[in-house]
Amino acid sequence: MLTTDSGLTFTGDAWGNFLALDSSDGKTLWHAGSGAHSQSSPITYELDGRQYLLTSSGGVLFTTESALPEGGRINLTLRRVTPP
Repeated sequence: MLTTDSGLTFTGDAWGNFLALDSSDGKTLWHAGSGAHSQSSPITYELDGRQYLLTSSGGVLFTTESALPEGGRINLTLRRVTPP
């Protein structure tokens, strides 16, 4: 589980969903299926001025760009991380 200063909580569940929740009331703001249960807590990092969110599920790493809400909406797409 990861919480942000912007009032978001990111977590995964046993059914393969990766969730963004409103930290104040627990309301689900966004979710995406990853195909397997979450295996670790998500992390966030910044690279070249962009913020990323990283999580693992089913032995696969997934990342999103721009984890912060834009205009009150969360628009994230899970992408599978492929080694070079």
